[in-house]
Amino acid sequence: MIRLHRTSSKTAQTEARKARMASAVAMRRDGLTQQQISVELGVNVCTIQRYLKDHKGKSGPQPGAEPKPKPRMFRRHCLCCNTKIAVESPYLRMCGPCRGNARGAML
Repeated sequence: MIRLHRTSSKTAQTEARKARMASAVAMRRDGLTQQQISVELGVNVCTIQRYLKDHKGKSGPQPGAEPKPKPRMFRRHCLCCNTKIAVESPYLRMCGPCRGNARGAML
């Protein structure tokens, strides 16, 4: 069996990946589909999806996009251990440990 050793260093591979990612993002901005980008770069479609997903988190909010409103928090006391909890739903009445506990599930 013949083994091929990669001659490029880890930093060169990282730089090549960053360059592919930047070109994929630029192509997407130009209106190309993910399939077209994958054919152009010679990379799997799943890789292109990951590139675009990774970039989306770093680019910040999109222009014209409204920020999501924070959910209203309700202050309650746990029915099992009586500790104070803050929950997003008025119907949640137990803290996380009690919900996972068999004693809490019996109520």
